[in-house]
Amino acid sequence: MKEITRDDLQKALSNSTGLFVLPIMDCITKCIVNANDYFLPPDNAIYRKTTNKPVLLANKHYYKENTFTPFSYSLFSSVDDLETLELSKGENIVDSDFNVVLTYIEYHNRKNLLYIEPTINPNIINYILYAIKEEVQYTLSYDSCVDKKCTDFLSNAPVEVLDKLDSVLEDVLEEVFNYIQMDTWRIYDIYISYSDLFIKKLVDWRAYEWIKIQLEKKE
Repeated sequence: MKEITRDDLQKALSNSTGLFVLPIMDCITKCIVNANDYFLPPDNAIYRKTTNKPVLLANKHYYKENTFTPFSYSLFSSVDDLETLELSKGENIVDSDFNVVLTYIEYHNRKNLLYIEPTINPNIINYILYAIKEEVQYTLSYDSCVDKKCTDFLSNAPVEVLDKLDSVLEDVLEEVFNYIQMDTWRIYDIYISYSDLFIKKLVDWRAYEWIKIQLEKKE
């Protein structure tokens, strides 16, 4: 970590925020070509056709919104498995935190909107996401941590495959670092939606307070 100065205190207060969007379909395709057999398989679940995140996971409890009637599936074989739910008009499906995971309209249009195989294995998306997060954390001027490693989404990948994946990510990381540059006192909210990478740059008041503490210790 570089030496903390009064200039860093001012930088932490500046209102430099923004949103960076980068299409990464090319990167995803190269990951599939170079390492598809080494990514963990997708969860057994119901997926939306417009996203790679599960809507309903097997072996997890969900509830009918109006009656809070619990239900779960040990295994999904097709979208037709949902026919047994028989939702009332306007009734949604929620998870244990009361978040709506499937609306009544989606349920009744399930054959057009839902399926059991994601377009892209979510573990490929997660690998790219966490590889980027890991690299970004090392550029920040404050201590940061990532809750998972990109290799958590691989199984028994040999060194030569890992090297190929590193090469695949080089162009994406270059674009990311061109966006961040020297603005290293920000919170960076990084996520992927389908095949686009999003990075939100946010002001972090915690960074300001942390810098003050470090300067007070020096003085």
